[in-house]
Amino acid sequence: MSVIKKSLTLIIIAVSLAYGIGDYYGWCDKISGRNDIENAWNRLTYANSSTEVIILKNEPIFDALHKFISMRTKNARLPRGRNLKESPSAIARIGGNATLINSDVPEEWEGVKIAPQNNPIVFLYDYSETDFQQKRKLIASEQVGFVCTLEELRYWIKEGRDSERFWVTTFLIGALSLVLAIIEFTGQQKEKTVVQKQ
Repeated sequence: MSVIKKSLTLIIIAVSLAYGIGDYYGWCDKISGRNDIENAWNRLTYANSSTEVIILKNEPIFDALHKFISMRTKNARLPRGRNLKESPSAIARIGGNATLINSDVPEEWEGVKIAPQNNPIVFLYDYSETDFQQKRKLIASEQVGFVCTLEELRYWIKEGRDSERFWVTTFLIGALSLVLAIIEFTGQQKEKTVVQKQ
């Protein structure tokens, strides 16, 4: 019994330390893929363009962003014949009214604008790299599908992090601690029974 108790105690300590350190240094975000999604959100939110920011299919963060949005969006409005499982050609943030960041910012941020969080994020279909290079405007409705807003994407990132923390710190560590307490209590009861018989 003592071996099980010691093992559980070591597991609880190891999980608590490993997750706490990993969470603090952002390792958990990197392992889970949230780091890529947060980078995508930053790119869609902060940009030199006030009208649209486009992430093409051949970019490293594209697949993770497409999968992340597709698994969470509840109010997508896609062109006829399209579905969330189908990979679009690009993902974009559209809409104007981006505000210039002009105070207390690093030199490399000069000229960068921040988009309102209600700006929509859309899936683009049949949109090529040539279209991007020629800066073709996104006007054809049959090529554009609304999937969420910047605010929703940001909320999903936070929700994923909070959910992970709950399952690890509250559920997993809590469950292991409960098992340890039950083993400890059972051991004490057996000891009392042995003493009483003597």
